Amino acid sequence: MFGNKNKAELTAMKAQVDGLNGLTSALEKSMAVVELSLDGKILRANDNFLAAMGYRAEELTTKTHRDFCEPEILRSREYAD
Repeated sequence: MFGNKNKAELTAMKAQVDGLNGLTSALEKSMAVVELSLDGKILRANDNFLAAMGYRAEELTTKTHRDFCEPEILRSREYAD
């Protein structure tokens, strides 16, 4: 009785995870994606980002979010907050 309920829930969760994985994969293929740490360091960038920005992955190891912002944005109150 409980086993069937757990199996059904597990099956539903697996379908949901599969759907999210498919969405993530589609986004990775169609958009420039960069993953940042909480302090703004670049953790990972996909090929679309590298091509759009003209970098190789190894060049991003020393870059942060700030390196891609215009100076007026960096000086803004909103950015400081």
